[in-house]
Amino acid sequence: MNIEFENIITPEEYNELRGKIGWKAHDLKRVEKAIGSSKFVKKVVVNNEIIGMARVICDGIYAFVVDVMISPDYQNQGIGKKLMQELLQEIEENMNEGETMSVNLISMAGREEFYEKCGFQKIPYDYTGYGMKKVIEK
Repeated sequence: MNIEFENIITPEEYNELRGKIGWKAHDLKRVEKAIGSSKFVKKVVVNNEIIGMARVICDGIYAFVVDVMISPDYQNQGIGKKLMQELLQEIEENMNEGETMSVNLISMAGREEFYEKCGFQKIPYDYTGYGMKKVIEK
């Protein structure tokens, strides 16, 4: 299997991949803005088929991994872990010597073990409280 990682994804590809994993599509203009606001984007291509992606939002001190998606036909084959390694490597390569970056994410329910295998820790741990979120609808 020939796995390639590319640093760009179109809004249409993004929504197509969301559909493959059972997530709803977003308005293409919103997707374009979200992708454009991302610090890093990784798309996974196997045999000319887009089968996964992930992106990072970053302010230089904190990074937030979002939209980690692998097509169901390609899950549990180590591709997701390789995707996360590529993304984390890109974050590290863009840091200066002596800097620290807190890389955060919110796991889908039941996927926590996958992220632990990628080096993430469940929150709370040590000095942190629970991860929190609020959804605002208009």
